Amino acid sequence: MNRKISCIAIFLLSFLFVMTSFVLAAPIKIGCMLSLTGSGAPENGPMQQGVILAEKCINESGGILGHELQILYTDDQTKPEAAISAVNKLVKMNNIPILLGGWSSGCSIAASTLTIPNQVIQIGLGCTSPQIAYLDDNDYFFRTCPSDAGQGVALAMLAKEKGYKTASTMVVNNQYGIGIEEVFKEAWTKAGGEILDCIRVDKSKASYRSELSKVFENAPDVIINAAYPTDITVILKQWYQLDFGGDWLGAEVAKAPTLPKTLGYEIYGDFEGVSTALPENDSRKIFDTMWQEKYGNDEQSVFTAHAFDGTMIAALAIEKAGTATDRETIKDAIREVANAPGVVVTVNEFAKAKELIAQGKDIQYVGASGPINFDENGDVSGLYEHWTVGEDLKFKTAGNFKPAEISDFASEINFKLPIWWEE
Repeated sequence: MNRKISCIAIFLLSFLFVMTSFVLAAPIKIGCMLSLTGSGAPENGPMQQGVILAEKCINESGGILGHELQILYTDDQTKPEAAISAVNKLVKMNNIPILLGGWSSGCSIAASTLTIPNQVIQIGLGCTSPQIAYLDDNDYFFRTCPSDAGQGVALAMLAKEKGYKTASTMVVNNQYGIGIEEVFKEAWTKAGGEILDCIRVDKSKASYRSELSKVFENAPDVIINAAYPTDITVILKQWYQLDFGGDWLGAEVAKAPTLPKTLGYEIYGDFEGVSTALPENDSRKIFDTMWQEKYGNDEQSVFTAHAFDGTMIAALAIEKAGTATDRETIKDAIREVANAPGVVVTVNEFAKAKELIAQGKDIQYVGASGPINFDENGDVSGLYEHWTVGEDLKFKTAGNFKPAEISDFASEINFKLPIWWEE
């Protein structure tokens, strides 16, 4: 009898040990929403690769709180209604504490209708609409990409530098495109320029001939374009076929890595624009080396680095909070690991960051996209570049617009920037 009881006790203890080990080994799961299909797909593939690279770096450094990080991906199809359906599963069934994403502003805002009331921290990776700064989010929405409040001003600066007097806009009819249109229009007119027409286009159309006829009807000096890569392809092919002539300035979506090869230099060679830029710092150089080692190419999209950085900040915040379940504590830890002051840690120093956190020291994560100091809206300032396309079908940097320069220009024309712009 005693022997039987002993066997049962040993079995129960063994079972308890196995179950305890399983629980301890269970991964910490967070979500990631990207536009892997639809109009945004050309930009989002490299962004997902950035998240995967960060996940690899984190897990090779021992994971978070002794657990492996597991990222659950979902595709919003570049459609707000699909974003709600996709995120609902992550929030309600997977009980994620953090959602990375998205890229599309419309999809990100749609997702926030689920994340905010459920106290899920959302870290936007490429959603740049100025509207996001004004969400009633109880400080649950952050983004590693700068707002288009800066990009719209930079586009006005570039248009003025190039001597244009009149401009029309041709933008995608959603929060992203309208945000660019409104900021550019205000900055451009305050800088003395004239707006002739504002044309808003729907996504994924087979033809934009009607919209092209309207936007060129009054012969503007320049067209400001903020449409998605697949739509830009159709627009520019038809513009070339119809021989409208004229000049274009594009927003960051026009700097998709697929466009030069798809359109060729004859069509795309005269296209130029403004985009978020990456500073030349140690983190950026290390990141580029890491990227080459894993993927063997340099085909990053505009927000690849921001996607990597958002993932790193999410993991560091959980480590700093000491919990993967207390969302309020994790939320408060985000600025603690990202904002100055603190011991600087770079893209390949996750293990060092964990050691410093364990020692009770403040850290400042300086990422592949540069320093990430979140303001009271969860926004960051940004560096912008003037990009062109070379005959080798590679993007070239023709100049930069520093945050202080954008701020000075905005002050000169009495344009109020809704976020902090710092050196």
